[in-house]
Amino acid sequence: MYKNPGSLSRHFVNRHIKPFSNDMYYECSICGEKLESKSALLNHTERVYGTVSRSSKTALGLA
Repeated sequence: MYKNPGSLSRHFVNRHIKPFSNDMYYECSICGEKLESKSALLNHTERVYGTVSRSSKTALGLA
């Protein structure tokens, strides 16, 4: 569906990370696992699905 891994990573960050505040709970839209923060969601998607973001913590709203 995406041209390359970078396209998927950009989509993930822009649609599933940046729009939300860091102090809320998240739910994985694929498996439904409940996660406690943006950092936990990033770790989950990298570990389970291989989706990696190389954006800075500031750009992701984590710092």
